[in-house]
Amino acid sequence: MHIIENHPLTPQLGMDSPLGKMYNIKAKVLLLGVGYNSCTSFHLSESLIDEMPKERIGAAIFKNGERCWKWFEDYDYDTEDFILLGKDFENNYNVQKGKVGNADCKLFEMKAGVDFAKTWLIKHRFTAI
Repeated sequence: MHIIENHPLTPQLGMDSPLGKMYNIKAKVLLLGVGYNSCTSFHLSESLIDEMPKERIGAAIFKNGERCWKWFEDYDYDTEDFILLGKDFENNYNVQKGKVGNADCKLFEMKAGVDFAKTWLIKHRFTAI
């Protein structure tokens, strides 16, 4: 339960979120029939970059036992370059590939992926900023 306890509203995908807790316990990522554009752990990298743009978003939450709408600021997460990021990651790290049924799968250390993604994003996404 430690992984899902005390999940902050923002950043949704930061170090205090379940993703950050999984990063700290050396979890692995399994992409099961999907590509790197579905790799949520790469969003953790985005939350670690100072230059990441933010946006105002809202969510339905329970407060004092009642459902309400809450507005907050979070990172403007973006998957547009995750496929290219993933290809470069595979060229530099041990990504195990296989199949589960007909699904192409990739398995890798989350920490290695997040750390690589942070460096890659700073170099490729934020060099023009």
